[in-house]
Amino acid sequence: MTSIVEEKILETLREVRTVNDQITLRDAVGVMEGSLYRKDGVETDKILADSLPERLYQAIRKILAEKIFSDPEELKKYIAGIKERLQKMKEVYFEIVFDPDEYFIGEISEWILKELGEDIVIDFYLNPSIVGGAVIISEGEYFNFTMSAILERTFEKSWADVNRERNI
Repeated sequence: MTSIVEEKILETLREVRTVNDQITLRDAVGVMEGSLYRKDGVETDKILADSLPERLYQAIRKILAEKIFSDPEELKKYIAGIKERLQKMKEVYFEIVFDPDEYFIGEISEWILKELGEDIVIDFYLNPSIVGGAVIISEGEYFNFTMSAILERTFEKSWADVNRERNI
């Protein structure tokens, strides 16, 4: 059985989709950790609002507003859990031709969640030489789904079929 704090950690981490989100949240966790020793929660909220993307800020703000986090010990557990899980997240390298928007990131994140599971972040790399598709590297495995690679594989298969028919 998971505790409420663990559920809130998972809820927060579901909002972390990219390496940039991971880095930003790591910094925000440092701010939250510092807030444990300050009296002015308003200042902490302002720092979080200024440093986090709106989507992450709203998710954390909603979670931190819950009654459980009025207990500093529970907040410490939450912060420690977030820090630990952020460090353990795996990266999937995604090489594409365009700068992804929020919709695209969301769609790819859902696909990765379904195919590979949780605690995975996407590291997008822009490569203007890709005509279409993507190169994906996950846990040392290389997948080339670019248009040029697909056309090359199709051509090689067709050429092999032609040669096989000639030799019959």
